[in-house]
Amino acid sequence: MQSLAPPRHQDALPRQRILYLLVVLATVLAGLIAPPSVHAAPSGARGHAFVWANQPTTTNYTPHATYQFNSRHRFSAVNTITRTGVGRYTVRLRDLGAASGTVHVTAYGTSNHHCKVANWGPSGTTQLVNVRCFTRAGALVDTLYTLSYTNPAAFDRQMGYVWANQPTSGSYVPSLSYQGNSSGATNRIDRLGIGNYRVRLPNLGQSAGHVQVTAYGAGSERCKVGSWGPSGAEQQIRVYCNRPAGSRVDASFTLTYIRNNNILDASPICCSPDGYPSAYAWANQPTATAYTPALAYQFADFLQQRVTISRLGVGSYVVRPPVPLGSGNVQVTAYGSNSAHCKVSSWSASGIRVVCFTTAGNPIDTFYTVSFVGPFTIG
Repeated sequence: MQSLAPPRHQDALPRQRILYLLVVLATVLAGLIAPPSVHAAPSGARGHAFVWANQPTTTNYTPHATYQFNSRHRFSAVNTITRTGVGRYTVRLRDLGAASGTVHVTAYGTSNHHCKVANWGPSGTTQLVNVRCFTRAGALVDTLYTLSYTNPAAFDRQMGYVWANQPTSGSYVPSLSYQGNSSGATNRIDRLGIGNYRVRLPNLGQSAGHVQVTAYGAGSERCKVGSWGPSGAEQQIRVYCNRPAGSRVDASFTLTYIRNNNILDASPICCSPDGYPSAYAWANQPTATAYTPALAYQFADFLQQRVTISRLGVGSYVVRPPVPLGSGNVQVTAYGSNSAHCKVSSWSASGIRVVCFTTAGNPIDTFYTVSFVGPFTIG
């Protein structure tokens, strides 16, 4: 992992940074006293948000302020959630309405349930994101989940994302409104077989980085990352989609690739005085008692320290990134060609708990990727 910035020393701030922080503070205070109209989002608003949906049977609620965030209302808990039926939810992200961007969803808790994004789009200035959650057999079920949304105006670091919206097409350019590439290039997707896809991100090819994948649509399919790596200057990512019983199926999905970044493309703490706590890892030793994941495939803001992972039992892990974990958002994707799936069980200051299951709902040791991003901070 490359060091992108020198260590930050709190006892010797340069004059430029002091002036920067004063400007940030003035901006914050202005926002606090300005009339509500300053928050009105234009058509196609840019920004990002996340929620932990922690009340699965409540009809309407505001998720816990510590575990939700909206970049257009940085100091207010403005995102809300409505339960529209068993296992059906609408997340409302205020002033982020846009027919663009990308979404990731991960089921939360110790059960073997899984969740996905059904669709998303604007309703006035609000972004509506619909979520579906299922039992291992594919029936709708009320359960907890985490969700992240981003629609970047400009890229802070290396990033590519797609909405794979043509699951039976042999080769195609996914919707331009719902894809992005930090190099400015256009991404493509190839279908290699039933439920077997190759996502191609030009100019992002490196043996490094991080991938998250989420199945898309109203059905109970699951999708996961199979592998990723460079082919010349292109980053090529394999994705597999499965029915709940495990057989391959053609399905739509969302995918995000990042390097030394977070999946919101919000500047990490390491690289900005007003950054976001950020970390990711590829969990590549599923039966090891304790280990440090491959350095090229992990990232943490505090560059002198590393992410570590411990196995607590079959299919049960704790990921310890050296970043503040008392808030924020976690996304998890299973890795490999089998039909296993993974989810976030919990997270706290002591680490991120991840659990993985077979299609029969039994714990299984398997590879996965895990991503964390915390709320906006000031210096």
